[in-house]
This record gives sequence, C-alpha cells and structure tokens, in this order.
Amino acid sequence: MTSPPSNLVLMLGLAIMLGGCFHEPAGQADHPPSDQHLPSDPGPPGDPTSVPAVPPILMARATAVVKVRVTGTTEVDARPADGPLERRYDLEVLASSGDPITSVSMMLTGGGHTPNGAPPDTSAQRRNELDANFLQVGQTYWLLAGRLAPEEMLTAYNGAQPPMMLAYPLLGWWAETDAPDPVKDALKQDRYGWRPSYHPASGLTFGHLTVNDQAWKIMAKAGNTDKWEAIIEGKPDTADGSIRHVLFFADRRYGLQPIEPALQDEPEELIYAHSRIALGIDNRFGVEAGEYRVLQARLVDDGDLIAELAYTTKSGTFMALRQYRRGSGVLQFTVNIDYLSAVGLAVGNADDHWIRKTERFHDRDGALMETRVFKYQKTFDDRGYLVSHGYVPLDAD
Repeated sequence: MTSPPSNLVLMLGLAIMLGGCFHEPAGQADHPPSDQHLPSDPGPPGDPTSVPAVPPILMARATAVVKVRVTGTTEVDARPADGPLERRYDLEVLASSGDPITSVSMMLTGGGHTPNGAPPDTSAQRRNELDANFLQVGQTYWLLAGRLAPEEMLTAYNGAQPPMMLAYPLLGWWAETDAPDPVKDALKQDRYGWRPSYHPASGLTFGHLTVNDQAWKIMAKAGNTDKWEAIIEGKPDTADGSIRHVLFFADRRYGLQPIEPALQDEPEELIYAHSRIALGIDNRFGVEAGEYRVLQARLVDDGDLIAELAYTTKSGTFMALRQYRRGSGVLQFTVNIDYLSAVGLAVGNADDHWIRKTERFHDRDGALMETRVFKYQKTFDDRGYLVSHGYVPLDAD
C-alpha cells in the first residue's frame, strides 16, 4: 500500500487556527498516527518511500530548520484550569537556521467539561501511541517548523489528508539519518537565518536580520524576489520578550490619524517592528534622553514608514508618537505625554501632579497648524467609585 510521505507532520486544527502569519494558536489537538511510515520507522532499507521528497510549498513556508536531541519528557497537567494534559518534549538544539525550538508538546487528553461531564481520559492510549510513533528520548531529529495558510494545506499534500502525528509548530520531522537533502541544505546554507514568516493577506514573506550593534533591517520578499527592505535604528526587541513579536501585523491603532495622502484602498493591516533604542538629548520624539522601546508602523506593500511610537523600557508606558505623510516622510501628527509635578492645582487637579497630553497637527509641508492640550482626569461618584477616566481638553497653548 502506498502511504503519504512519512516525514511530513502537520498540526491538527492548523486551518482553523491560522488566519495570519504571526499568530500562535492557543492550544493544539492531534490524532493517532495514520497507517504510514513515520520518521521513527522509516521503512526497510532501500525502500524509496523511507525518505520522501519535501513538497516545495513546505520549504517555502518554513520558518526554521532545527537539528535537536530529545533530552527528556515532562507531563504538564492544566486540567484544573480547564486546559489539557500534555507531554512536553525537552530538546537540546544542536544546530539551527531560524529561531531554535527548545520544546514541543503533544496532548494526552483534553480538559474542560462537555454537556456530559469531563471528556474521556485518553492519556493511556496516547502515551502508547507517542511511545511507538513520536520522538524518542536520547535520539536526534531534524525539525522543519513553519505555518501554512489554510488554502495551502491540500496542495501541500497533493490533495491528500496530511499525516497527523505532529506537534506545533512543526511542518515535518525526521530521524537523524532520514532527513531529505532540501532540509539538510537549508540548515547548511542558513536559509531561514533571516527568520522568515509568510503573510497570506499580502502574499509576501517577511523577516529580519541584524546589521550591526546599532541597526537591523526588515526584508520583504515575493517568492525569491526582493520586494523591499528597511534599515531600522537600534536592536530588535519586544515588550514581552518573545521573538515572534519583533515583527507583527495589526490594524491602524495606537491613536494614529488617517493615512495621508489617502490610499485608494485603506490597508487593513500595517506591519509593526519593535526596537530598543538609546535616544539622546534633543531627540526627534521630544522625550528625556534614555533607552526606549520604539514601535515603527509601515505599509505592508512597500515598507513606507507611517509612524513611530516611543515607550519606556521598564513599564512600557507610552510617551510619544510621530506620524508621517505617506511617500514624503513629512511630519503629519505628533503626540507627547508629560508626567508633571507642577501647576496641577492650576489646571484643576487635586494636587500639583498631573499628566498632560499634547497633540500637534502639521500641514502637507510639515508646518505646525494646530496644537491641542489635554489633561488626564478621573471622575468619581458620591460614594467614591470611579465613574470615568481619560483625557479632557485644556486651552491650546
């Protein structure tokens, strides 16, 4: 019987969970292995199905190739909090192109409650299945990590259902001696060193590389063709310490004004990049000198810089925003937040400490048109309960 490629493993629920390229699923589910050669059982010597070819779409959508040794397993029980019981595989990274993977997890049994009570406990059966068909402690494996868009799943497997012995975020895994040449070549050539990730909405693949101690760059590619790149001041960084948030996609938020000049089709998403930057005296944001997290917002299609936002590094407090006109880079709109310890009484506060927000609007040549000043205010009812809070206008200065 001809069986699907044994070295390709894909997480169950991928089509449901993955609507974009930088979003991790909240959990995972999987099925018992299908009737096929698995990486731990590559088939008899000389069997041409023992090391099947990798569909090109998997290599194109991969974000990393990692060679690992399994050092141990741990069961993590989240059922008291309605989560699953999982087996975590701890991995020693031997070599990596792209972000290394230090652990993967497989569900043993679900948690939560159904209309008929707790779900059946499948953990004993799943332990046996994993022991027979998944990663083995002490063994070395090749892992291919990445994400497929939902519509790509069937084409990736030539119309067949993908094999289901898997662990997020793997697209494939092989025993040490069974990895196909494209996977080994990707590691040797550091194909994923720029940390690529595919963005289905635009059809582009985005990634980043460090240029030097003071700069890094974003790159966008359409297939093998360079679409755009941008050099960014500072070092790549995130507020939560997760590498996946160095670059992320989101709608126009954070108080940005409509993009000008207006686009025929307003973009649904911008690409955001996190940096850690040391700002000197008289910096462009008008904030005190020091180290800040700076979030840049760019157009997805051409990388045009739309806005920069500055946050403190310790508390993540928003301090300033600069928005630029599309195409020209001329200043369009700014916001500054000042934490003051004087004249609070004069503006109606209970003491001299107050928070001031200053918005400035600029014309198409960058000249200042209008300034609006606000103060942060809390309102309480007769019993002392907070009713509302936010910025209320003061006279423009």
